[in-house]
Amino acid sequence: MATGTNASHLTHAQAIERSRELAKIIAPHAIETENRRRLSVEIVESITASGLVEALVPERWGGYGLGWDTLIATSAEIGKVCGSTAWCFSFFMGHTWLVGQFGKAVQEAVWGPSPRTLFGTSFAPGGKVTAVAGGYRLSGRWSWASGIDHCEWITVGGVVPSQDPNGMPEARLFTLPRSDYRIDDVWNTTAMRGTGSNDVLIDDALVAPDFSIPFGGALEGSSVGIQLNPERFWRTPFVGAFPLLLLGPALGIARGAYDYFVEWMKVKSNAYSGYGLSDLMPLQIRIAESAAEIDAAELVIDHAIKRMQSAASIEELQSIPFRALTYRDYVLAGQMLIRAVDRLFAASGARGINHTNPMQRHWRDIHATGLHIGLTADPIYETFGRLELGLPLNPRTIMF
Repeated sequence: MATGTNASHLTHAQAIERSRELAKIIAPHAIETENRRRLSVEIVESITASGLVEALVPERWGGYGLGWDTLIATSAEIGKVCGSTAWCFSFFMGHTWLVGQFGKAVQEAVWGPSPRTLFGTSFAPGGKVTAVAGGYRLSGRWSWASGIDHCEWITVGGVVPSQDPNGMPEARLFTLPRSDYRIDDVWNTTAMRGTGSNDVLIDDALVAPDFSIPFGGALEGSSVGIQLNPERFWRTPFVGAFPLLLLGPALGIARGAYDYFVEWMKVKSNAYSGYGLSDLMPLQIRIAESAAEIDAAELVIDHAIKRMQSAASIEELQSIPFRALTYRDYVLAGQMLIRAVDRLFAASGARGINHTNPMQRHWRDIHATGLHIGLTADPIYETFGRLELGLPLNPRTIMF
């Protein structure tokens, strides 16, 4: 059993240093990871051996109890060398918050054997859910389960029909062990190719009541899990938590693209004249613009995290206006990172699209982060704007 205070302690600075050492192991395998379309067993073993998976896990379960700033900083270090690995790494670490939204039965099942247990998700309702005696029956297909080949548990989203003909259905989350689902290898994409975000098939699995929670509680940061973990971290609303799992890799991808581009331009010459490109003023300006935009995005993310940590009360942290403000900043940071990489990629020339050139991989992967529903800007900006204008929420917006 892992229950109990961790005998050793991991600081934020030490976690970053470990992630840098881990990145050195991951970097040589970036293209191989893309071609495989999933992380290798060896890479995953290196991730778990680093001790970073349990960085956010409560100390009572053998973790280190660190926070969102550690998630961002460590996943960004991995993202510099491989966006796909950073994506899975961030999910493996960040899904800790989701486990902590469930009650003791789930926390004990997942973290009891080890705080390094890997955990997957598929939030979008996929299959059929039926309330039955003893819990819920689940059957069907759930998509976008990143890193699922290496996970022992998964949480999926589902909609439970109301028993009342005039009642509303209820959105819930369900946690299942590996024995209750199969993996369908369907992941073949142009970006984040190595994440192995395959589909999960569930065949009439029974989920006990203790292994399901209302999605509304997770949206608010008020799920049953806070009875065990009352700290502010666990009271983070869904929109204050989940987008950070995407932004850490995005920040790393942008920094990786920038670092490579600058070093490349120091030695790159015009194919016809032979003159070095580094002396071109337009190129220097593009570098300055992208550097500033990446730095600004990181500051926006850091400010949003600090604002959550210093909110005057839990009620303020969980209020809809505060959630909208936090989410607004997240999507802005994501857009800034995409623009920064776009600018550099456009200045890369034809060699930028070579399969062996990291620029094209960084460019594809950064756009994948922006395509995720968790960083889709328009509905988030709309929500913030409506609140500023004193208008009610758009009922079609489900994230609030």
